[in-house]
Amino acid sequence: MRLGDREEGTARYHEALQATEASLSARAFEREPLEWASSQESLGLIYSRIFERDGEKDALRKAADAYGQALKGYSPDRNPGAWAQTENNLGRTLLKLGELEGSPERLAEAQTHFREALRVFSRKRTPLQWFATIQNLGLALESAGLLSKESAPLDTAVAVWRDAVLAVPRERAPFQWAVAQSSLAHALQTRGEKFDRIEDLREAVAAYAQALEASPRQRNPQLWASTRNNLGVALKALGKRETGTQSLSEAVAAFNDALDVWTEDNAPQLRKTAQENRAKAQAMIDERGVKR
Repeated sequence: MRLGDREEGTARYHEALQATEASLSARAFEREPLEWASSQESLGLIYSRIFERDGEKDALRKAADAYGQALKGYSPDRNPGAWAQTENNLGRTLLKLGELEGSPERLAEAQTHFREALRVFSRKRTPLQWFATIQNLGLALESAGLLSKESAPLDTAVAVWRDAVLAVPRERAPFQWAVAQSSLAHALQTRGEKFDRIEDLREAVAAYAQALEASPRQRNPQLWASTRNNLGVALKALGKRETGTQSLSEAVAAFNDALDVWTEDNAPQLRKTAQENRAKAQAMIDERGVKR
């Protein structure tokens, strides 16, 4: 499959599919449950890669089926690591499907599988896997919140990230802490924009600022640019709801900082989006200046 990762198209992935399916046909679940589960896990990974290349939702559905089959061969007691990773992989697949289909049901399933994985993954024993799963759970909750008329999914997303910020030690893991802080800010920003809560937007702005302190530009320029851009979006949303132009001017400055990192060569689409957001913020400033 590594060769397929380096080549364009999906031909190598389909070759890997044939080989894995042949391996499965030669095995019986009853005799070799772990080997059978591992082959099903491989099928899920291959179908996921095919989706990434050609965008076919059917590949995602097949990936979800394969991960679900793999879980039959693993146990949280006998194979906790493999079981939890498969739960996480299945959750990620259902999250993508839920977003593509606009399906609250898929997103709820995804959340269930992430929570199952978190029965095994913990901050102390498996910090990287724990944090990755927390990120996935937060994304699933935010996506569900965008589809819901109620604030409950976004309320839970905010709570998940508040707990994560407290659990991650800022001094020993500044990158993770900054990501958690930025994710908390994004959840607050999403809730603030959707339900017109100005206090959420103000807290989001403060949270982004804290994330930037923990992860300065020289340490991680791309993360810094992404956070500055998101801060600009939050300030623009806040400025839209306030009088005056201070927040809007700060938004323009934040977008300018992001654009200083995102070039036509290294991030053309991100650069275009930041330019569009900057133009909108500047237009609001100009409009308010004329009205005076």
